[in-house]
Amino acid sequence: MSGGFEVRGVTGLVANLRAFDRIAVAEIGDAMERGAKDTRDLARQLCAVDTGFMREHLDYELTPERRAYTVGWKPEDFAEAGLPFYPPFVELGTSNSPAQPSLFPAHETMQPHVQSDIGAALRRSIEGSAK
Repeated sequence: MSGGFEVRGVTGLVANLRAFDRIAVAEIGDAMERGAKDTRDLARQLCAVDTGFMREHLDYELTPERRAYTVGWKPEDFAEAGLPFYPPFVELGTSNSPAQPSLFPAHETMQPHVQSDIGAALRRSIEGSAK
């Protein structure tokens, strides 16, 4: 070969990358779901309780790809119960009532754990794809 180079083992590399991708997607999705549940559970513990409706209707939702989540309340749950959507006023407070936050403190507490879990998921993916 004059002035060129040869690449060998590309098929194996491609197979390992595909295995990594498949495993990583599943592992990260599982980590995100755990994070969503844990954040929701902590937010429920921190949630202000009067009637309990807010606490009972605090939930999480994963994106279809399971790469992100939201934790909070759905206005339609309150509408169906004939209630105004009042969680923002409880969370942030009003001129007559101090803030009683639950979402932000839960997010701040759980975020490092979620990030660590995602890191561990990636390490497991790398290890699993190398087999």
